[in-house]
Amino acid sequence: MKSLPTYESEIEKNFKHNFTVNIFDGIFYGLSDSFVSARTILPVFLANMTNSSLIIGLLSTIVSTGWLLPQLFAANWTQRLPVKKVAPVKWGFFTERLPLLLLVLPAWLATTNPNLAVVIFLILIAWNRVGGGVVAVAWQDMLAKIFRTEHRGRFFGLANFGGKIAGLLGASAAAWFLVQFAFPWGYML
Repeated sequence: MKSLPTYESEIEKNFKHNFTVNIFDGIFYGLSDSFVSARTILPVFLANMTNSSLIIGLLSTIVSTGWLLPQLFAANWTQRLPVKKVAPVKWGFFTERLPLLLLVLPAWLATTNPNLAVVIFLILIAWNRVGGGVVAVAWQDMLAKIFRTEHRGRFFGLANFGGKIAGLLGASAAAWFLVQFAFPWGYML
């Protein structure tokens, strides 16, 4: 009679795959995040469309609050999910990645209608950050389930290190685009 696999045996069986895939996820997240940095790229983009320091400062508030506040409300919902991977993998595209793809729209509108471009930009950034905050708890819970405590430090260390190196390369590429192409084309690209 075959015994059913245990939770621990499933973690061990899939460890190398999960470790590798999630390391690359961290690296590519760091790379992609460098192109839409809320500390450098996005405030300069806004400053090209408005002189209002209030609006430019609002960006920082949206980014921080949008990421942190939804996590408080998503915790109970996440706890009831039978499979945590569904939220970050399947829903993450619509809640977090789609608004980043749509950021080309405010860049396209920036020269013809900067006020509308600013409004659409702030809505898309809020959508992205709130969406990221909603799925963040499920992502963190998923990682806690697939990595035993003795592997988490190494995982986060390597993922963050790789992400920062990739982010350095991405930031260099973003700077090149912004220098080579006039506003708003560098941002669109």
